[in-house]
Amino acid sequence: MEINNILSDLITLYFAILGILFGIFTVLLSFILSKRDELLVAIEDLRQNNKRPVLVKKVSLLKSYINHLKKVNAWCIGDILGTIFMLSACWVTLRFTHDCCQEICFWIIVILSALCIVGLLIQSVFLWINYKNYSKI
Repeated sequence: MEINNILSDLITLYFAILGILFGIFTVLLSFILSKRDELLVAIEDLRQNNKRPVLVKKVSLLKSYINHLKKVNAWCIGDILGTIFMLSACWVTLRFTHDCCQEICFWIIVILSALCIVGLLIQSVFLWINYKNYSKI
């Protein structure tokens, strides 16, 4: 297969990954904002109802949940930035390099792409484990 075709396929793959990551980021951000509003209401209830144990526990759980989602969203931002970098590297290699330099850049991109995909898979496993732990009843 020709290097240009592979680079074009990688660009398509990175655009797909980027779209998925933006979707995940947006959904997590909406969860964070809705839970933050719920936390603000719970804190106001706590101030008015003299620290009932149920409200104290609810505030604690909401803070923990929001912090967890913020960490996951930070991972997502890192993945978005890495994907944009790899997408840019593929595009520059495809458009602005010549034969010898293009082959060297191509192999660097292939190695970095493999590392990115392995990193995404590892993050997916960690997210799955966290999901299993958080969804226990």
